[in-house]
Amino acid sequence: MTLSTTSSAGILPLTTSITNKDFGVSPELSSFSLLLDTTFNVTGDVVSTLCVARSENMFVS
Repeated sequence: MTLSTTSSAGILPLTTSITNKDFGVSPELSSFSLLLDTTFNVTGDVVSTLCVARSENMFVS
């Protein structure tokens, strides 16, 4: 999706939704951390968000 739109900002709502629903990251963390640097590296942003969520125990069940 990112490659076809050439902008990760355009799919930020989708990325946030997937990070919350599929990976179980709390919405407060994903809405903050994914907004920091989503211009070029969506995968890296999601992975770093998952790492922070794991270290801070911010997964929702």
